[in-house]
Order: sequence, then structure tokens, then C-alpha cells
Amino acid sequence: MSAGMEYTLKPIGQQSVVWNVIDQLTQAMTMGKLRPGDKIPTETELSESLQVSRNSVREAVKILVAYGILEIRRAEGTFIRSGVSQQMLNPLIYGIMFTQGDSYRQLKEFRQMIEIAALRLAIRHKTEEKLAELKQVFEDFIQELVAESPSLEVVMQKDMAFHMEIAAISDNVLMQEVSRLLFTLTTAKRTEVTKRLLEHDRHYLIESHTRTYEAVVHGDSRTCEDQLEAVIRPDYYGD
Repeated sequence: MSAGMEYTLKPIGQQSVVWNVIDQLTQAMTMGKLRPGDKIPTETELSESLQVSRNSVREAVKILVAYGILEIRRAEGTFIRSGVSQQMLNPLIYGIMFTQGDSYRQLKEFRQMIEIAALRLAIRHKTEEKLAELKQVFEDFIQELVAESPSLEVVMQKDMAFHMEIAAISDNVLMQEVSRLLFTLTTAKRTEVTKRLLEHDRHYLIESHTRTYEAVVHGDSRTCEDQLEAVIRPDYYGD
């Protein structure tokens, strides 16, 4: 063995070939050679151009379909999906769930950043029609909060509806999907914190969401950006 070959070479397994096919297709998409809505080459064409087995191509396509990147249309072929879907974010959910260390602190800080960004975009892109929809969602939420015995489950549902409505007003699909992802990842902790606030500090829930609503309705993105962080109290997310 030559001096430069002192390390051990490992055979390339079938799984490595499959992920190489995925990498090649991903690179074609990031380079703009394959765009949303485009039909990708056939299984045979990909097998020949990448010099891999058709089975490897088939497995790679299955994985990308599961991730929501590709979609198979019967009698038409396989296409690059348009838009962002929850399927695309699922791998990120698992990655965050299994992150070692202080992952919840990082997630909490990230959620605060996203909510503030959503507020800024909502202020910028609001319309009378969108504000009317937000008003209805907000009033439904407050009505449950001021009830004599509010339901935790209903409060959680209406809380999510309120924040997702703001994300929708932001007019940014990525913002909507990331917001939905963060609500999914923080469900357990938010439920715990909301339960405590309903029992001991319901006024804060009402006040904070009222201020958030008013920031969207009356805010001017040019003058309110420096004040928006005050709307969201850090301990709302739990420790």
C-alpha cells in the first residue's frame, strides 16, 4: 500500500448510493436545473446518467416523496413539488427532538425571534380584510379566556389559531410553516405554562395577546419594530 493510502477504505454500501442519488437531485434543484413543477428524468434515464441501479434511483425517489420534495402523478411521471409542506419540515422536527444539550432553551429563543418577525411582517402586509379575520379570531380567543371556567384544550386551540392568523397575515408561506412547526415542537411546554397562567395569572394571557393584536392593527412597521419585543414576555415560553 502506498504512503498516501494508509487509511482503511470502506466499500460503498447500497444506502450510500441511494443518498448519493438524493444529493445529485438536490444539487440539481439548488442550482436551478430542476425547478418546482418540473418533471424529473425517468427512472431509466437517471439510472443511466448517474450510473447506478434503477433500484437505487427508485429508493431515492421514495425518500424524496416521503420528504414532500417530489410527487408522483399517475400516468404522468414524477415532479418537483411546488410550495412548502409539513412533510418537508418533519425531518427538522426529529432533528430538534433528538438534539443533545440545552435544546429547549435554543428552541424557545428561536420561537421568540419568529413571533417577533411574524408581527413585523403582519404589520407590513396587513389589509382590512385580513384584519377583520384576525379580529374574529382574537375575540373568540378572549371570550374563552374571560369565561368563568375556561377549557385548557380550547384555550390552546384558540391560542394557536390566533398566532397562525398573524403568520397568515405576514403573507409569507415559510413563516406560516415554521410557525406551525414551532407550535408542534413546543406543545407540551406551552400547555404546561398556559395551565399555570390560567390558574394564577390569566390577566397576563389577556393583556399580552391584546397587546399583540393591537400591535398588528395599529402598528406602523417603521416605528414599532423596536417596541415589538416588549409584547412577548420571555417567561411565557417556560423555563
